[in-house]
Amino acid sequence: MGLFSKKGPKAQPLQIPDELALKAADQGAAGNHLAALESYGEAVDKIHTMCVVAQPGSRIRQPGPQDQVILDGFNSALAAVLASDPDAGVSSTVERTVAYLHQIAGEAGPESGRYRSAIGAIQATYGR
Repeated sequence: MGLFSKKGPKAQPLQIPDELALKAADQGAAGNHLAALESYGEAVDKIHTMCVVAQPGSRIRQPGPQDQVILDGFNSALAAVLASDPDAGVSSTVERTVAYLHQIAGEAGPESGRYRSAIGAIQATYGR
């Protein structure tokens, strides 16, 4: 290795919500949609903690486009679960996630529409 070896820029480590989204995507790809739904829900929980619960000066994540894959993934996993079992016991996961998304939207400023849109999509999919 020489003095001026070429190394690319270091990739930023994934934050916990993004790691959970990757796990959820793998679970969904393996056909375990209920586990994927739970993992996406946990990712939303972590976003809520990072963007709402944490004090404004100590927040390490801001609401934004990086969350879209999690929002879409939750709704897709919910649709898959309900398609296989319309009576699946997912109400607490859905209600908690929607409540967190409302609070995130309240902190999201110009990004609030992204979270409100996700709430509408989830409610349309859940249909209850």
